[in-house]
Amino acid sequence: MSVRDKIIWLAGLLEGEGYFGMSRNTPRVVVNMTDEDIIKKIAEMFNVTYRPMKGKIRESHPEWKMCYNVTINGEKAISIMMSILPLMGQRRQEKIKEIIALWKKVSTPSNQKLNSRQANFIREEFDGKNYRELALKYRVSYAAIWNVVNNRVFKEKVGV
Repeated sequence: MSVRDKIIWLAGLLEGEGYFGMSRNTPRVVVNMTDEDIIKKIAEMFNVTYRPMKGKIRESHPEWKMCYNVTINGEKAISIMMSILPLMGQRRQEKIKEIIALWKKVSTPSNQKLNSRQANFIREEFDGKNYRELALKYRVSYAAIWNVVNNRVFKEKVGV
């Protein structure tokens, strides 16, 4: 099957069986179904694992078919969404566009690492409320700035 055919096949499957969402600022594509061969095929396409779904509800219904799950996270999920976007129905397109926009907001600052010199500059520049401005300036997350300002990382040496 060509790459084009795989994208078309996947778009059709995800239109009916897929879930597109964000979890902890991470985009995800999820498929749950009883057809293990289909779930396995998706997992192999994206080099991820799949698993049988278990739990108390499942255990209380042994007559139910086994259900399988494959979840694709992060940039792989974004890549899938961008590839299938024009092939999806309006509702799915709107959801995918929403997720891509959210992902762009949370991923714009790179996961660049700070050094102790930068941490000292951040403390000097911090005015009590400019977390986001500093995060953009130093290309790190809001949380990274919060951690520096609150001495969770690069602890400030007092009285030296």
